[in-house]
Amino acid sequence: MLRNKEFKILHKRIIFTMFILFIYIFGSNISIIGNESIKSSHDSFFKLAVSNVGGDLSSLNVFSLGLGPWLTAMIIIMLFNYRDVDNIVKQTRSEKQIKERLLTILIATIQAYYVIHTYVQNNIIQSTNILLLVLVLLTGTLLLVWLADQNTTYGIGGPMPIV
Repeated sequence: MLRNKEFKILHKRIIFTMFILFIYIFGSNISIIGNESIKSSHDSFFKLAVSNVGGDLSSLNVFSLGLGPWLTAMIIIMLFNYRDVDNIVKQTRSEKQIKERLLTILIATIQAYYVIHTYVQNNIIQSTNILLLVLVLLTGTLLLVWLADQNTTYGIGGPMPIV
């Protein structure tokens, strides 16, 4: 009886994770500038860095930045809090999440502007809609962060299936 209940819970978690992956794959196929595939001149290090955290710069899509800004924000916050252990203990989980989200928004905005600016310099897109495209990339990143949090709570593997 107990084993059957555990199997049902595991089955629900696997289905939820598969649903999250379906959303990620679907969003990765939504191009935000109309071109199917774009030959960009991003340097290879930036392409490698973005691809390691779930991003894709071969076509400019909703989830092009991946979870990179979120992971970078978490690392930066850990580095700043490394010496101040007492402050870490006193912070609530929601305070930590607010700091992570605000820093994620800042980093994602900078990265999105860099990506869009590169496409504008190469005359792939017009410069009249830069702010809107940055907002779309920022929204895609924040949606991925939310999906990763939901998968941590209800799925299997935390944020790793998205990465």
